[in-house]
Amino acid sequence: MPRILGLMVVAASLVAGCSSAKKIDVGGTNGVTSDASAGPDASAVPLDAAAADGLLDVSPSDASGSGLACSNGCNDGLSCTVDTCVAGVCRSTLNPGFCVIDKTCYTDGDTDPGDPCQACTISTSTSLWTPEPEGALCGTAKSCQSHVCAGCGAVGQACCGTATPGTCVEGAACNAGTNQCQADKAIDISGTEDTVCALLQSGSVRCWGTNGAMLGAATGSNVAAPPVAGLEDAAYISVGYGTACAVRRTGAVVCWGSALAGGALVPGITNATQVSAGPHTCVRTADSKVLCWGNNSHGEFGNGTTSTTATPQEMSGVTDAQSVAACGGATCILRKGGQVSCTGSASENGQARATSTSTDLPAASSAVSLSCSSSSSGQVGSFWAVTQNATLLVWGCGQASPGNALGVGSVLSATWATDVFDQKSSYLSVQEDNTLWSVGDNTWGQLGDGTFTSTTVHTIPKLIHSAASVSSVVAVAAAWAPGAGASAATCLLRADGSVSCAGQNGSSSGTALGDGQRFPQAPRAYFVPVVGILPVASEDGQCYDGVDNDGDGKTDLDDPDCAQDLGMTTGPAVATGSFTGVFGNYLRESCNGTAGGYGGPEAVLTWTAPSDGTYQLDTSGSTFDTVLAAYKGNPLTGCTEAACNDDDTGLTGGASAIQVQAIAGDKFTFVVDSKAAPSGPASFTLNITKQ
Repeated sequence: MPRILGLMVVAASLVAGCSSAKKIDVGGTNGVTSDASAGPDASAVPLDAAAADGLLDVSPSDASGSGLACSNGCNDGLSCTVDTCVAGVCRSTLNPGFCVIDKTCYTDGDTDPGDPCQACTISTSTSLWTPEPEGALCGTAKSCQSHVCAGCGAVGQACCGTATPGTCVEGAACNAGTNQCQADKAIDISGTEDTVCALLQSGSVRCWGTNGAMLGAATGSNVAAPPVAGLEDAAYISVGYGTACAVRRTGAVVCWGSALAGGALVPGITNATQVSAGPHTCVRTADSKVLCWGNNSHGEFGNGTTSTTATPQEMSGVTDAQSVAACGGATCILRKGGQVSCTGSASENGQARATSTSTDLPAASSAVSLSCSSSSSGQVGSFWAVTQNATLLVWGCGQASPGNALGVGSVLSATWATDVFDQKSSYLSVQEDNTLWSVGDNTWGQLGDGTFTSTTVHTIPKLIHSAASVSSVVAVAAAWAPGAGASAATCLLRADGSVSCAGQNGSSSGTALGDGQRFPQAPRAYFVPVVGILPVASEDGQCYDGVDNDGDGKTDLDDPDCAQDLGMTTGPAVATGSFTGVFGNYLRESCNGTAGGYGGPEAVLTWTAPSDGTYQLDTSGSTFDTVLAAYKGNPLTGCTEAACNDDDTGLTGGASAIQVQAIAGDKFTFVVDSKAAPSGPASFTLNITKQ
């Protein structure tokens, strides 16, 4: 369930009174009196003003309208008053902390049973309801808006609470100008190893991946985990090997994870503007200096020493830093004017020898941006810079000097990931026109171009065209998992704030894809949305999480993004289509024997049996080697596979055929899959015939 954040309620002031003296039944504050003997010309006594005798007439029981004679006993029937006899008349004193409204006792703060947007507020009145302040909570996910209890906190609704800037459900942020909740869009992403994090517009940070410590959570997560606790004002984030850090809007730095200074505010830093996290972490300060802490065994601090410390150390001779990149055993800085300088291990900063002071890289003298990532072991750093002429330069992992990695100009930003164990490298480049290009290894589909075989290595740049448009890309990030089960994932951020990932990473406890799928080991050969990061334009990729992710009122297989509804149609070619825009194989059909069980793309179709009987389905007319499976219901909610076939002996061209027994009204899910990833454009045909 969405969680409404806490709020502060500010009481309103309201003055209530009477314009003429009259007898009242019950009410008033402790110390309020109405005299039964007063005539119509008596001076007015304000309802909430103190009276001399501090008493209140008890409701009369006789027909004359005078006070109840003491001889008949004094009891107004209210538990919140004390009844006494004064001059032969019963009068009541209201106990502190109570209101009497409509002859009923209420404690301070009680709301009107018929209207939760007004309450007993004794500081204002003890005989009248006081309107609750604007924004006061009046129920779960509801607040008072113009004194009406209405829904709040969700995207498109008013912000809950009167606290600035107000509160919204997780995944939404309050627009202080309009007091409306809007999708809390991502504005930056960062990743390495097996974790990716997104910085949201509200200042919160949400992460996904295998390493729970780096998510700010107890365990890994294959969806965007709840916001990192206590971090609501982040202005910059960096995910490094073993550690993630954020610069707060105040200039302070907080880190979490397993490296030094993890999980705490970093002491002594109050004016940071940028951070780069890893086995050693560095910040750039507002006065253009660089401070580093953590591992310094290679001279990463650039202060002439190799002493490791958790206390931030200033880099020697640097007063003109524009940005800093700390990865592996090296640190590089981009100086004002465009010169890149590095310190640390020789094989990781492009220098001829190891050094503990920063040294200029001649080949990188006109840079406009600088970034880096650690390898899957955290021991080796990969660095890249975009130059003034929009060329991408890359160095590290033994490369002696920066070189043009992609061979394409007009680079806006890029990411580069390398597995140190087998030196596989992948590059993704965002161009100035916000298109995405790739080159390098694509074993796990991390380039997002629709393929994921181990032989797919792009030696020349390739413009990516894949499921869901990759136009309007503004940033990219990469994550790697080391060891025998090594894998890789890349994520991209679009201008609308949505985040999508491709590739494979993590284990059953979490995945850097963040797609929430039941089988996190299965790779994604194209970019799919991260569950929990809004907005998403399509349900595609989140078809089995039970959530209406794209806000169109349709969930999972009821959404056309996830499945085509065939209704009760039978006959030839009841369904045709290409694989553009449909998700990869996560259903693992029993007859699909491709390695890992995920073959190529698949199409999902829902169908309702029009009458009792046996129905045959086949894929004759398809342009590729198909696999065909049927499920009674949703394949990932416990239903069993009803039938599955790879190549039917009576058909040609790799066509498949199955039969299902049905009762009128039975709902089926049909899956048309490929035996292997098609080498070119692929189309399928599904025929349904009653036997």
